Amino acid sequence: MEPLATTDLLPRLVHPSDYGVWLDVEGERVFFPIAKDREGNYNQRCELLEWVEEDTLRRETIIRLCSQKSVDSFLYWLNLFGFTYLVKLVHDDGHEISLDEGTRMPFITWPCQDRAATDILHAIWSGESLAVNKSRDMGASWLVLAIFQWLWQFFPGTIFLEISYEEELVDDFTINSLFGKHDFLIANQPEWMVPPHERVKLAFRRTDCEGVITGSATAGRKGRGKRNTATLLDEGSSIKQLPILWTTLRATAGSRIVVST
Repeated sequence: MEPLATTDLLPRLVHPSDYGVWLDVEGERVFFPIAKDREGNYNQRCELLEWVEEDTLRRETIIRLCSQKSVDSFLYWLNLFGFTYLVKLVHDDGHEISLDEGTRMPFITWPCQDRAATDILHAIWSGESLAVNKSRDMGASWLVLAIFQWLWQFFPGTIFLEISYEEELVDDFTINSLFGKHDFLIANQPEWMVPPHERVKLAFRRTDCEGVITGSATAGRKGRGKRNTATLLDEGSSIKQLPILWTTLRATAGSRIVVST
């Protein structure tokens, strides 16, 4: 197993003032700045959507920027098209404020999440296994699910399995479940960005290619069958059969990712 991905809470959560990503544009590397304050990021998203409105060529340009096999491409997509659902706000000094009701919020990654995303994506692309230390309110599960979502959307043929210790935690059609978070990520993107697919209990299936996300509750022999690009084991410390399951998945999972407190 590779070392833990780094999602631990830092003493201060500070965004770099010159944040951006490097992407390929017609064979050249181009820097794309991304606003990290909530108001600036929201305005940038609105301007970007206005720029592509009713313009197919511009939409295709955005798709190309979002679909490059690089961490920067994932972070471009997530920071400009991804949303999360918060029940708490964490300020840059680490102080938390509980919200009376959950709220839709642009998914703006912290530097520690960028590093964790780098670890997770490199593990998937190299076929390695990884444990992610789930720090409080740092969105570790959301981050892994967003990575699976991005790969499933932009790289045809990717296959994922998501496991937790109870089926309701995998898919109960609410935001509390893993699949409910996928529903949320999909619903808050432009329709032209999401590939055609069908949604059923415990599965998202692309209808334009081979590409699927399936879910399951734990059992000793789960994961046998078709080889997956990666498998997520959420709340690993609560999975009683984890040692058996970990061994079983070795033959069918290109990458095994366990997320746990």
